[in-house]
Amino acid sequence: MSVKPERIAAAARARQVALLGLLAARTDAIGESLARTHGMVAWDRHKTIGKLQRGLWALREQRFHGLGGPPARVCERKDQPLESLLIVSTLLRQGRRVHLEVQAGASAVVPELLAELRDELSREQAGEALTIGAAGEPAPDEAGAWERVGVTPARPRVAAVHADADRELAAYALALSGLRRGGADPRRIVQAFVAGPLERLERHLHRLWVGAAFGPPDDPEMFAGPVEPALAEVYRVALAAWSAVPGARVLCPGGQLERPGDPRTYLAPALLRAPPIEPPPAHAGAIGPLVVLHPCEPATLDAALAACRARGDVIQPLGPEAWRQRVGTPPMAPLQPLALGRLPPGLPEPRPT
Repeated sequence: MSVKPERIAAAARARQVALLGLLAARTDAIGESLARTHGMVAWDRHKTIGKLQRGLWALREQRFHGLGGPPARVCERKDQPLESLLIVSTLLRQGRRVHLEVQAGASAVVPELLAELRDELSREQAGEALTIGAAGEPAPDEAGAWERVGVTPARPRVAAVHADADRELAAYALALSGLRRGGADPRRIVQAFVAGPLERLERHLHRLWVGAAFGPPDDPEMFAGPVEPALAEVYRVALAAWSAVPGARVLCPGGQLERPGDPRTYLAPALLRAPPIEPPPAHAGAIGPLVVLHPCEPATLDAALAACRARGDVIQPLGPEAWRQRVGTPPMAPLQPLALGRLPPGLPEPRPT
């Protein structure tokens, strides 16, 4: 006999504080796991864990009406660690049965935490509301037809640097996205359409690209850590494809870094300027610390982005007016995360260029 939605929701709500406490108690161990499995450096680990904690605290205060719904499948994706935990918690709070799938190579943090939550739910006679699959294995027959709720695969973004954007702030925004996790962040920026003057932006970017620190994830001064060895070849092919675009100019050559005594794979960031082409190279969205600048006139920026929108790309606007039109907040809002005191370590400090 299946568990009633009301019992699932009540049990999940009762165990919410315990889950938050478990996450807090294991923060250091979770961080070490992310460093080991994903090469994530200290600031990136803290940001990822903190975002999850804030989401779970907000969920604790949320109330749901009309409990129940179809059972759901959620996937813990290899390149999006910890994102499934909040989704699973939300579904349980809604009174829905959940099966967690785990991609091969994904972090084991969420399955381990949910296994303990499942034990707690069993004490509330709601243990069968949550099932957890083995890493790399498909969902069992019963759960195979359930609605897939998440985690939605993230896609690379295309930046739109508007003419009114501060060039230094835009450079830091591109570095934070394009170089994070050594270019392995699934939401990285690969292409940036730039309206207006380009020279000052290029100077700021060159300084960041040359000065960004890539090294061991246990070093708190590093901006990004190692990547999987297979990524080096993918990166090399993508860099060659973009370099071969007619009219392309290499501003920072990129390549593979060598650290004496460290056998792990580190990639040096690459920066190119190239005219927009359609379709883009086959490896346009390939993983790696690679950003390509596409200069365009301010009046033609939207037209230049049309093909990207048609492909379904996510457009990330950079510039006060563009941000205000998009989210209706004061124009300084996107600049606050780039304040000097909030910049992650491993990037050169702002200075006039």
